Amino acid sequence: MRITLLTFFISFSAQANSLDFKQVIQRIKENDTALYAKRFDLKAAKSERTAGRYAFLPSLNLGHEINRAYKTDQAGNRSYLKADLNLFKGGSDFYANKESSLNFQKAQQELLDTEIETEKKAIEALIEFIKQRRAQQITKRQEKQAQDIFAAVNKRFKQGLGPKQERDKAQVDALNASAQVSQAKIEETQARWNILQLLNEFDQRHDSETSVSIDDKWPWEDKIKALQASQIQNTQYNPMLRPRTKALKFDYEREMAKVKNKKSPFMPQVDLSYTWSRQEITKNINPFLVGFNRNDQTALLKFTLPLFNQYKDVSDYKRQKVGLANANALYRDAIREDYSQWLSIKDRLINALSTIKSRLMTQKLGESIYQTSYKRFRAARATVNDLAIDQNRLFQSQNLANEGMAQFHLLLRDFCHLQGKLIKDCFSKK
Repeated sequence: MRITLLTFFISFSAQANSLDFKQVIQRIKENDTALYAKRFDLKAAKSERTAGRYAFLPSLNLGHEINRAYKTDQAGNRSYLKADLNLFKGGSDFYANKESSLNFQKAQQELLDTEIETEKKAIEALIEFIKQRRAQQITKRQEKQAQDIFAAVNKRFKQGLGPKQERDKAQVDALNASAQVSQAKIEETQARWNILQLLNEFDQRHDSETSVSIDDKWPWEDKIKALQASQIQNTQYNPMLRPRTKALKFDYEREMAKVKNKKSPFMPQVDLSYTWSRQEITKNINPFLVGFNRNDQTALLKFTLPLFNQYKDVSDYKRQKVGLANANALYRDAIREDYSQWLSIKDRLINALSTIKSRLMTQKLGESIYQTSYKRFRAARATVNDLAIDQNRLFQSQNLANEGMAQFHLLLRDFCHLQGKLIKDCFSKK
């Protein structure tokens, strides 16, 4: 009897039509409703910015009036073109334009932040799926080995070469291994459906079968050898690289522009108006006026000085200052929170890098010990208990390596995202 031992950290899915890591992430982004809505927010903010820039231009109105006086014999038409231009409004147009520009920049950063959050959610689901898929492969291998051991022990028992108690122990181990396979299958299925939900597969298929196959290869396994602890430690953090923090900064500056804009009602206002009109009399009591046409041009310079507005302008100004204080608090809190997260992620990633290297070495050692023990068992120089101990040691080291690999990937993801980058910008091959 011979047991084939497979190297653990390889891809168990070799289907040609499977989606790889990048494809899954991209498809999840395409189906994310929050990201879809943020794109429309950005388009709306861009339109508002354009409107803010055009506020300095005059407004033009073209009109035509048809006049009919009832119970009299008077009628006429009037066409006009009117232009209104604000010359001075206490800086209101300037600050309104600044608000719309900052709001557009904020929308840009919020879109990028939403994309990062979507990517973060997608990677977490995908890493969990890979971990559970490989955990299932571990239990299947354990089951196969336990069944082979039971078959060997049972054969010895039937030949009168071994006690019944040893056969019963091997049988219990085989049954326990089968139960672990069933449990691992349940957890792998749940992880798989979590990804299918993000991929929006439920809208296409409603049964337990699906045509989507997902590759279970660890995407950044090569970073274990390439990445050094010193590289992580020496990476400098700039809070303004993170889109969430930049969006809060733009929001704070926008609130400041709003506060300054609220001062404009206290200032005098100067407006210029120009109107060109053409009037035609089509019917009149005086027949000599019928067919009379008249062109008029009117220019109006209007000066307005606010004196009292029931304290409304003062109240609006003070209320807006509260909004400014809240925006400032959110911005400062975000900087402190981001920096604290950065220090934590750096330390945890360094530890995770060191741990996974150690766990992979332990896994190889456990593999060697088990193979030696199995050879001794086949030569009747080791008992079932001895083999079971070495088998449990092997699978414990494999499970720990699997958990460590998942943890390393998630921390590497956070290390990238906290720098305000998407995964493709952090780990794409040059």
